[in-house]
Amino acid sequence: MIVGALLGISCGLSVGVIAFLWKGSWAVSASLFLGIAAGVTASALVGLSIPFVLRLIRRDPQLASGPIALALSDVVTLLFYFNLGRWIL
Repeated sequence: MIVGALLGISCGLSVGVIAFLWKGSWAVSASLFLGIAAGVTASALVGLSIPFVLRLIRRDPQLASGPIALALSDVVTLLFYFNLGRWIL
């Protein structure tokens, strides 16, 4: 989880700095930074929790965790992007 958070923060920070240098807007750079940081961190959390949940309900985590984790992390990331864009911008 810590590695996912660090990856999210570093990717979000680099994109946020580039966006600020390109557009010159703090709102755009903050929205991108927070969206990417939250999306990558949430994807790491989803990727860790789905196999655990599938094991708890006695299903094979190898078969189902890939597609379920990918779809759920995409939905969570899009929700972060759209809501942060709406609130900040």
